Amino acid sequence: MLALASITVIRSKPVGGIRSQYVRELGKMIPAEKPDNEDVRLDSLRQLRLLDTLPEVQYDRITRIAQRVMGAPIALVSLVDDDRQWFLSNQGLEESETPRDVSFCGHALHAPEIFEVPDAALDERFADNPLVVGGPQIRFYAGCPIAAPDGSLIGTLCIIDTQPRKLTEVDNETLRDLAAILEQELKLRDSATHDDLTGLMNRRGFYLLGQQALAQCGRRDLPALLLFADVDGLKSVNDSFGHAVGDELICSVAEIFREAFREADVIARIGGDEFAALLVDFDSESSLAIQRFQSGIAAASLDRGAQGLAVSAALGVASYDPRSGKTLEDLMRLADQDMYLDKQSNRESANPS
Repeated sequence: MLALASITVIRSKPVGGIRSQYVRELGKMIPAEKPDNEDVRLDSLRQLRLLDTLPEVQYDRITRIAQRVMGAPIALVSLVDDDRQWFLSNQGLEESETPRDVSFCGHALHAPEIFEVPDAALDERFADNPLVVGGPQIRFYAGCPIAAPDGSLIGTLCIIDTQPRKLTEVDNETLRDLAAILEQELKLRDSATHDDLTGLMNRRGFYLLGQQALAQCGRRDLPALLLFADVDGLKSVNDSFGHAVGDELICSVAEIFREAFREADVIARIGGDEFAALLVDFDSESSLAIQRFQSGIAAASLDRGAQGLAVSAALGVASYDPRSGKTLEDLMRLADQDMYLDKQSNRESANPS
């Protein structure tokens, strides 16, 4: 599920040191109330798995266009998280995020159309805001809500200036057009990276996000573990019971994956009967997640009237050490080899000589 995003434009030179302003007292500044559907909105945002990802050209292209056509040196695509706004794309601003309490975008989440502040210094909601009284000294703000495929909102398409101003009709049309482009990019990303049957990520999505997650582990010196599962007997199920039952089997395994692993883990259906999970910052909790998955598989069955259909899967794992230099492809190959050994062991147990 998707949600809203924002582009922010600031008519000033890039300004550093913004974070130092946040320690000031907020005074009479009025933080935005959270939307009534906040839990649903945040769930939609996190299912996008865009937060803290590496820059992507399709979003940077939008911010460069906004920067140019609006005549401003800073343009941002911002996502409003629980307690921060994080910039998916950033042209000209040194900060990668700001606290949500001081964000203008939090207010724009409530606006059905473009949310405009002609002069923040004269607006009681923002006059004492650290981003107004300190760097980058925001005076004008305009944010256009962007709808996600599920209708949730996660930010705004915004322009910001250090001088008071008012949007023209052409400005309004430009913001709305750029917002529509960003919406389409989010929809394309979601449809191209998710499996239609299970709703999990597909192979493309797993490699896209998994490579980013592994890069974060490398930079932060965190361990990881790749789990590769192959559902046993899918072809025989399809042949004996039909593809609808085979689809039911695949969906049941997908649900076990969802219940077993953490939100921070990257899980996907990467082939017809193949699933993968990248467990980021592998620890004892991750070990328990693997046990939950194995227990879920062992306990699962499909009700076929008087005849129960057992669910089983071969499992392979590969560990990641930040100093090893292993890539996601390396881990997939090693986990696939381990899974094959597990499959052989299962066959030998089922058919002892």
